[in-house]
Amino acid sequence: MRVSALLGCVSVLAFASAVSAETVSVKGEQVSLQVSSTQMSRVHIQGERIATVRTLQAGEDADLLIEKDEATGDVYVGFDGETTGQTYSAFLTTESGKTVQATFHPVEDTAKTYELKMEGTLSANSPPAIQFKRNGYPETMAAFVKLMFNPERPEGVICRSGRSQPTQTANFQVWTIERCDAEGISGTVLHFKNTSTVPQTLSADGFLVRQVLAVGITDELLSPGEEARVYIVEEAR
Repeated sequence: MRVSALLGCVSVLAFASAVSAETVSVKGEQVSLQVSSTQMSRVHIQGERIATVRTLQAGEDADLLIEKDEATGDVYVGFDGETTGQTYSAFLTTESGKTVQATFHPVEDTAKTYELKMEGTLSANSPPAIQFKRNGYPETMAAFVKLMFNPERPEGVICRSGRSQPTQTANFQVWTIERCDAEGISGTVLHFKNTSTVPQTLSADGFLVRQVLAVGITDELLSPGEEARVYIVEEAR
């Protein structure tokens, strides 16, 4: 039996770097993942916490083992027994009510970390604007990004398009994509393009001036010609 050994890997995997995670898009609420047959693999859903897990035991010779981390809202997947030629399924339901049907294919490989990107994740209903100032950094960023991608603005939120012409700096062209204002909070989406001949770094520290609550950057290291977006959330002036 490998149950105790597999479950013991959870505490070790919890420290795995997010950089090593493989991002997989969820199509039609279904996803297929190749996971290690001998080690526990981690599954994370972008912007969500997994609340419940329901399994479908398709295999006959091995048990599917799923351990949910209450602290992070992620799950760890492993097996006890012979998995050759077998597949397993589980329904992963998040705290916000989204459900992913995951099909696991055991393979002879090391443990992996999968980050699931759900279609429509950024189009979910945004929390009321008053919640922005009460929440901490992660919650503020998540709520604002959802707001920016939601075509139906919540009541009390006013958004307007930015300048169509870019501003040229020493190494970047910069556009203001959109600005949004709500009660006690303002947000700006900036678009950066590296116009230099060498890689350039976008650091969140450079945007964290007075009144800024949170900064999110889609890509901090840009090769020549590459682009990124910067999300800035600040207190209303």
